Amino acid sequence: MTKRFLSCAAAVLLLAACTPKSFVSIDGTTLVGTDGKPFLIKGTNLGNWLNPEGYMFGFGRTNSPRMIDDLLCEMVGPDEAAAFWKQFKDNYITEEDIAFIASTGANTVRLPFHYKLFTDEDYMGLSAGQDGFDRIDACVQWCRKYGLYLILDMHDAPGGQTGDNIDDSYGYPWLFESEPSRRLFCDIWQRIARHYRDEPVILGYELINEPIAPYFGEKTEELNTMLEGLHKEAVAAIREVDRNHIILLGGAQWNGNFKPFTDWTYDDKIMYTCHRYGGEPTKEAIQAIIDFRDKTGLPMYMGEIGHNTDAWQSDFCRTMEENNIGWTFWPYKKMDGSCMVSFHAPKGWQEVRRFSEAARGTYGEIREAGLDRAVAREALAGLLEAVKFRNCRPQGSYIRSIRLDYEDPAIRVLVLREMGGHHLPFTEAAMPWLRGLEGMEMTEIHDTEPITKEYLSGFDVFLQLDYPPYAWTEAAVEAFEDYIDNGRGGWIGLHHASLLGEFDGYPMWPWFSDFLGGIRFGNYIAELSDGTVRKEGRHPALKGLPDTFRIEADEWYTYDRDPRDHPDIQVLATVDEASYSARTAVKMGDHPVIWTNRSKPARNLYVQFGHSPSLVDNPDFRTLMTDALRWAAGR
Repeated sequence: MTKRFLSCAAAVLLLAACTPKSFVSIDGTTLVGTDGKPFLIKGTNLGNWLNPEGYMFGFGRTNSPRMIDDLLCEMVGPDEAAAFWKQFKDNYITEEDIAFIASTGANTVRLPFHYKLFTDEDYMGLSAGQDGFDRIDACVQWCRKYGLYLILDMHDAPGGQTGDNIDDSYGYPWLFESEPSRRLFCDIWQRIARHYRDEPVILGYELINEPIAPYFGEKTEELNTMLEGLHKEAVAAIREVDRNHIILLGGAQWNGNFKPFTDWTYDDKIMYTCHRYGGEPTKEAIQAIIDFRDKTGLPMYMGEIGHNTDAWQSDFCRTMEENNIGWTFWPYKKMDGSCMVSFHAPKGWQEVRRFSEAARGTYGEIREAGLDRAVAREALAGLLEAVKFRNCRPQGSYIRSIRLDYEDPAIRVLVLREMGGHHLPFTEAAMPWLRGLEGMEMTEIHDTEPITKEYLSGFDVFLQLDYPPYAWTEAAVEAFEDYIDNGRGGWIGLHHASLLGEFDGYPMWPWFSDFLGGIRFGNYIAELSDGTVRKEGRHPALKGLPDTFRIEADEWYTYDRDPRDHPDIQVLATVDEASYSARTAVKMGDHPVIWTNRSKPARNLYVQFGHSPSLVDNPDFRTLMTDALRWAAGR
């Protein structure tokens, strides 16, 4: 990663050479960099740092900063919630994150922030002495060091500008009808502009994000008519103290409706910004935006875009670049992917999610929802660790899809391999093929003696290649449970990994049994049998497989209970027992053969087959293992 950081040296020198009055400027519909050349914005959004948003934590109903803060207070009390927020702000975005963004070739980051960071209102753990300038100052310094520009985006304005969760409002854009809110809005922007008026790292000020949601019937059009006037008030307040910076103006209804604007001549340093999620990635799909841009003769930039397939994002970037529209994809970091770097859900987060979705509208309901305080504390502490850059996983294909550069490091796979008995021919056949997988490094061990927490920290995926869940050292048991419970890597277990019970004088491992669905080994088809496997639903680990595929000569284990009955288990494939080539009474009825435990922070997958060496020659098995290893590694 150090080499990638060094690759942005030229950009660092460029910004370092800027004089105090050297700023990004406007020439017609084109932005001009401080080097005098056309400048196309390419970057990302630092969402969720200074304006928490529920879905980035895996929440549904609890989706605004205020609601998330209430949730935390109900979980651990206001004092611990305040301490959490301070540490969260310290950990979520750091110099390491900015250095990484710059290493990909990005040139700009958009920083969404809440207006309360510049007041004495209660917000993210502070009710006085808010740290808005301190947080942004730090980000400015990091951006200067690594050669990035910064757009300041007031995502949550006084009174609310959107009337939905994203502006932390009360369900209506009161900003447009509240004179005190308008005054506070303009005052905060003036203070920000005074503070940064001579700072060339700041590309511009984005006044408000996604004003006026389309939820207010006939009132929507009336509110739309107020938008341009509000813009003019804020621009005038900024220009009293800062004539240097560009001011960015977003359209109504998710930054997509520019019809309310009739005057774009009242300032010589304004430009427009649009957002788009979904639709066709073509010029025709954004022709109205291009036409508005050309009519005004001013630049247009896509401030938010994303949460789509890699192919869609790549195609849309090509469309935008061909039409001189820069972009910052949303977001840089969140839980579980669809971003540049992702973090895992820590141990206990399923319980936090359950509590967040429970009815909590009355004090009685809060008490009835009942989240154990120790579980809550452990989960929050785990989250504070998970969000640190060193614990996040870069999403290489995503990064490349948004026209940035990232070379995936090799996936480090620890293979705990069965070395005896009738599974030896399979593991002997599998290892040469596994070692030949492109982009993966295999480390093979034959017992659990080496396994400690420190040892496992060096691996992205733990592959349990037919090794049974007994006769492990105490240190290995502790390390493995920690690895899975805290999402320190992924796990794939094959075949013999579900031999749960009392074997060879060893007791059953209760944690492992629960991990696989509370099961105990029952029986197997000793004479071996072919079988047809059927997928259920769609899962990325099985994305390359047909809906049905054939597995030859396997033992097809049965258990004392159906893992599907466990509330945390998601079954991904079953074997059709009617398709067996052998005549046997060893059957389960519903017979899952691939499943995952959704409650565990680690990406995990159990695959029941893995007996015959011929399996390694099965193209569907090869596809499954390749995709599953990449999925388990977060790729």
